Amino acid sequence: GKLRALGVTSAKRVALLPNVPTVAEQGYAGFQAEDWKALVAPAGTPADVIARLNAEVNKALKDADTIARLRDEGSEPRGGSAADLATFIKSEHTRWGTIVRDSGARVE
Repeated sequence: GKLRALGVTSAKRVALLPNVPTVAEQGYAGFQAEDWKALVAPAGTPADVIARLNAEVNKALKDADTIARLRDEGSEPRGGSAADLATFIKSEHTRWGTIVRDSGARVE
């Protein structure tokens, strides 16, 4: 059989499926759910180690082959600082925590 994509959950259309509209474009304004990947280190990792890892990851995310591989799986490389990632993770935790609480979902 064939599978037909009805929409993507990201805020913008994805390069992998340029003709597939976003869920928001289809009338669900503000809907956004994206996959994301991050490299994290244990608490207490020295700041200089974090800085070096961050620099190397950001360098890799500018590499054409790395960008192509990520885009081939539907991801968009972003990069940024350790502080940017911490802010993003906190905002995702808050956003999804609210959604789960408001839904009434329970673990049984």
